[in-house]
Amino acid sequence: MERRHSIIGPDGESITAVEVGFKPLREEFNEYLLDDGTLIRLKLVVASVNRIEGQADPLGKQSYVVESSNVMSVSPMESGEAG
Repeated sequence: MERRHSIIGPDGESITAVEVGFKPLREEFNEYLLDDGTLIRLKLVVASVNRIEGQADPLGKQSYVVESSNVMSVSPMESGEAG
């Protein structure tokens, strides 16, 4: 059974959305080494996916709104590594 509900679009208007189930296939971290030696790891984790009824992009692809969170891990440089 589809769960229909209203969400507020970027223009402030209420639009009809349908919640779409999903399963994560892969959630990998992106890693960044900062100039001070700190390693930052980031990944996006999807909480929900909503299909926007009656909306498509100029190429005809369906429009979706995705709610997500960012997960971050910070590994500070080891003492004595500062340059």
